[in-house]
Amino acid sequence: MRSIFDFDVTQEQKDEFSKLLEQSGNIKRGVLMSALVSRIDEHYVFVDVGLKSEGRIPKEEFNISGDGAALPQIGDSVTVLLEALEDKNGDVALSYTKALREAGWGQLEELFHKRETVPGTVIRKVQGGCIVNLSGVSAFLPKSHFPAGVKDVKELFGKQHQCFIIKMDRAKSNIVVSLKNSNDSEGTVGFAEGQIVQGTVKSLTESVAFVDLGGITGRLHVSEITWEKIKEPADLLKIGQTIEVKIIAMPQANRISLSKKELLENPWANNIKKANIEIGNVYDAEIKAIEEKSAFVELTPGIEAKLKASEVAWMKRYQTFDGLKKGQKVLVKVIEIDSKRNRIFVSMKHATKNSVEEFAKNHNIGDEIDCEIVQISDLGYVAKIGDQLDGIIPKTDAYVSGTLKIGAQLKAYIWNIAIENGHIVLGIKKP
Repeated sequence: MRSIFDFDVTQEQKDEFSKLLEQSGNIKRGVLMSALVSRIDEHYVFVDVGLKSEGRIPKEEFNISGDGAALPQIGDSVTVLLEALEDKNGDVALSYTKALREAGWGQLEELFHKRETVPGTVIRKVQGGCIVNLSGVSAFLPKSHFPAGVKDVKELFGKQHQCFIIKMDRAKSNIVVSLKNSNDSEGTVGFAEGQIVQGTVKSLTESVAFVDLGGITGRLHVSEITWEKIKEPADLLKIGQTIEVKIIAMPQANRISLSKKELLENPWANNIKKANIEIGNVYDAEIKAIEEKSAFVELTPGIEAKLKASEVAWMKRYQTFDGLKKGQKVLVKVIEIDSKRNRIFVSMKHATKNSVEEFAKNHNIGDEIDCEIVQISDLGYVAKIGDQLDGIIPKTDAYVSGTLKIGAQLKAYIWNIAIENGHIVLGIKKP
């Protein structure tokens, strides 16, 4: 018998479970399924899902509203989510509330993007607001989004409300709702970051297109219209044109920032994909330009990347572009691909082994090494001990205080090697 606890599951989800059920050993966690209630005891509702063992669900999972609603009856069909084929008691571990949440998220996301309201019931008070039940999915209602005129949260209990979803993060299981309506003071209610909406171009300036979203105007900057460079919005838009845009920011009430290009394919990202440019790839790249704090290298024909000075070498003293020149080939590793800014970041130091780490593999505390004083700083004497590898002799070392000069060659002992900080501390006296 189909019950109120057996909600709609997509045909694709049903087919997936049927296939997995036939393969028995390949059933995976997280799949939604229909189950028949077989028995009920003091603490659990037991269900049959067609496996060797029964599944059991705590009774409190069916009391979503907190009002002591009736449990399903023996023979009823309920929709559940598989958590484990076998728990510590040998039963199939199932969850009704997680099945509600999984099925409900897809529906809520659709309503969120359509800017439609969703019915919800306030179930309890929490710090800063209250919790609202949206058909099995919990959402947070801040005090600042109570309806106008509501002074006590108790006024909201026991009623069904039409809620606007103003924030939604599935990865963090976080939903924020509002009970304000279009007549309240905050004009952006019903809109949220990430929504895709339609609007009409209201006016154009040299850098911004103002788009009427129906009661409120959004700002579409020229840089957010297309991935290609254009001089002004009028190059692609005209007043009265209906366009689809994405809300990318809502920094304050009655202020909405929009993007049209985020709904379009990024040709730069497509080119990167076609060229198989991926994080971790190493290239023998050519330096195309050198600036004060960064350089630009060509990874493959037509695709350039940015190299920051801090990524040239492991030790700070060598993090400069001295010794490098335009046209020179250098080994670099891709460490970041930023599709929003159409930029690739690379590193020379990560394309090679960590010089301090390699030094530590071949040397021990107390070893004596040859070095040359190359710089004097507030902390001490910087001593060159290898290719792009320095150690420091502290000025507090009484044996060297005020006696060493740049160019002095000497023998020193290793006092400490800090790989995580990239520091090698030396001393004249054996530790």
